[in-house]
Amino acid sequence: MKVSDDNSFLWRRVSNLREPLFRFRELQRYEPDLWEPLIQNGLLEETPIPESYLDEKNRWMIVRQVRGNLFGVEDSDEPNGFEVLSEDDVRQYCFSPSKFADSLRASNAIVGKGLQESEKFVRLGDKRISSKDTLRVYLSIGSSFLDSLELRLRALARERSRSARVVVFPVYPDLDSATEELLEASNLFITDFDTTSFEINWPLSLGIEPSKPQHALICEGATWRLVFDGEEATVGDSKGIRFLAKLLAKPSEEFSAFALANPDAASESFEVSDLETTDTASLRRYKERLLDIDEDLEEAIAFDREDEIERLEEEKDSILKHLAEVSGAGGRSRLQGEKEKARQSVQRAFKRMLASLPIGRSHIETRLKTGYTCTYTPDSGEVWEVG
Repeated sequence: MKVSDDNSFLWRRVSNLREPLFRFRELQRYEPDLWEPLIQNGLLEETPIPESYLDEKNRWMIVRQVRGNLFGVEDSDEPNGFEVLSEDDVRQYCFSPSKFADSLRASNAIVGKGLQESEKFVRLGDKRISSKDTLRVYLSIGSSFLDSLELRLRALARERSRSARVVVFPVYPDLDSATEELLEASNLFITDFDTTSFEINWPLSLGIEPSKPQHALICEGATWRLVFDGEEATVGDSKGIRFLAKLLAKPSEEFSAFALANPDAASESFEVSDLETTDTASLRRYKERLLDIDEDLEEAIAFDREDEIERLEEEKDSILKHLAEVSGAGGRSRLQGEKEKARQSVQRAFKRMLASLPIGRSHIETRLKTGYTCTYTPDSGEVWEVG
């Protein structure tokens, strides 16, 4: 029976021991997805059979092998117990600090290598946080240091440094208020990491509030949050605002008014769906296809290929039927009228939407092109967040 889905047991031991050991039976008490990835990635490495181990009854047992069988004999002056062991009973894994450090570096673009141990913490490397600023990153792991955690943090905080510094912990530590105040005054930060991806939330770790977008259009149910030049406003839902969101998400890309007004009209099938946007060119294309079908039918009939004859006749009937539906007198496309209708409908939707905008109306209107095709062309460097 699994006792927990929390992997803090593992990381707390990593915090306290430099190269902690984990018995396989101990790991099995937890959900496999908490520790199996660590084995697969080499952070937990299997070690040889131990000379002794602590059993479930908290007895230290000496491992003995007799004629291929493993036994655990109680390690005491007067042994009074033994048990037969399987390989899983004595299988154990050692945590690899070097591979752990490499995983943290790879997941967070930290430049460094090895385990550069100082008197206080392990030096991971440097993290570029802007074009001008570099962060010096340390790792707190194991307990080979004689001083307490608070003393080591205070000593590091008092060191002069031109760069901001951060110490990464497997488990976020509880510090006294005096130490926290000193760290804040010394531009020294502490953080933990996602124990699955090993990623560090740098803005949160450095106390940086996420920057707000200069321009955004975000759907929030029945309303939209519009941000223009950092100013926010709420806009009601409408066809026009949904059309605008599509254009902002793909700046400078052309959308046909017909496609905007009929988002479900498109299909991947060539046989009929391409006629959804029928015009003179596409009508000509289908007539050419009909001629090809007739030639293929003659050949199929001559060689008595019944399956091919049936397929070609079905395709021909499908095209003729659809041509009859979309063409008026003289073969003129009825969809020409549908495209004009879509153009007018989309333009009206955009006009109503623009009239409802409390901010950014003039800017958006001058960069929005509508007609049979619609496009939003932003200024250089203008970026919209759309969601």
